[in-house]
Amino acid sequence: TWDLICLKPQSHRSGSEEIYVFMHKSQRRSNKSGVNAVQFSVRLSPLPMASAVPGKKELMAMEGANFHVVADLDCATVLFDIAKADSALPSLLRGGGSGSLAISELIIWTQKHYPHFKVALNKVSSVVLDYPNAKEQVTNCLQNFGFTVAQAGAGLQFEGNQAKALQIHINKAKVETANPPALYTEAMQNQTKLAHQLHETQQDLTAANERVHQNAQSRPSSTPFYTGLAAGLVAGAALASIIFNI
Repeated sequence: TWDLICLKPQSHRSGSEEIYVFMHKSQRRSNKSGVNAVQFSVRLSPLPMASAVPGKKELMAMEGANFHVVADLDCATVLFDIAKADSALPSLLRGGGSGSLAISELIIWTQKHYPHFKVALNKVSSVVLDYPNAKEQVTNCLQNFGFTVAQAGAGLQFEGNQAKALQIHINKAKVETANPPALYTEAMQNQTKLAHQLHETQQDLTAANERVHQNAQSRPSSTPFYTGLAAGLVAGAALASIIFNI
């Protein structure tokens, strides 16, 4: 299934625009010999964003992120594959709630189908911890879901008891499910409203031009006045010449 997710504006991101992300959820059974497992996956695919560079009008693409949980039916364990390199979110999405939403979807699926399975030990790749305060933030994030977190060399490790003890953590102040038909309707309404405003502005400009033209046509011409004034000056000069030459 596909869901369109809206990440609301956050102070840590430049600009004030919303970001939209497609969330693809899928499930598949292992085809490998001797393996009795089911994998549930959540892939986040951000829609391209408008370039934030002044003077440039182009779309900027971002890499997606993949989150998995594997249920081993023979060992009755679930492994949350959520902290490797391909799970790393683009910097513009970090702290926006999409990662927590994806992990929550994994937990919801696991608790629905395998609530009594043990949560297997897994590690956080050091590649994921490549930004300031990464260990602290990742530790807090995993603990919010109910995982037990510990140091493991340069990285971290996490595990849990039964899947039913994990907690869903979705920050609805940051993220919400978007409604594509509603977004399309809103966009069309905005376009129609803008078209009406442009039409009204054009009508106002046409009316203003017409009033200027009418005023110009109805105003008395100053040419007769200046012509009469010049004629009077010439006649006066001629009369003065005659008088003073007598």
